[in-house]
Amino acid sequence: MIRGNIKILFILFLVMFLFHSMPITAQEVEDESYFFLQTSLTTYHWNRNPDRNNKQDLIGLEYHKSNSKLYGIAYFQNSYFQPTWYIYAGKVYQYKEISNFNLYGKLTYGIISGYDDENGKYSSYMNDLGTFPAVIPSIGIGYEKFSFEVSLFGVSGYIANLGMKF
Repeated sequence: MIRGNIKILFILFLVMFLFHSMPITAQEVEDESYFFLQTSLTTYHWNRNPDRNNKQDLIGLEYHKSNSKLYGIAYFQNSYFQPTWYIYAGKVYQYKEISNFNLYGKLTYGIISGYDDENGKYSSYMNDLGTFPAVIPSIGIGYEKFSFEVSLFGVSGYIANLGMKF
């Protein structure tokens, strides 16, 4: 378990280094691009199958550009307790600001990898594919550096995440 966590930390630091080493224009410096680190709080599956994982242990890192576009990578335990990666891009849609609270929507799209059928053990089409494209819609509320988001994963359920800008 510790060895797997070291791999994850290494990959996250590598991604941060790559994003940090990208050329930045003077316009972008003025426009407040930022990183967003998040983790999962809870997961809910609509079908309430006791064999499903409701503790994803998600850790994700996003780079938000000043034009509302974002790029990210997330590691989590999928619904079948398998280590899974989501590499994605997307966009944040600002909805409304009330006092210091910011309501927004987010749409990400990318590739999910890590599902394994384990010799026909699972009936999910995702396990047959292993790696597949995904689109994940989210809604969120932000306050200063912190945000709370709820993301739908297909027709299976939702995951609630807490994150922080830096």
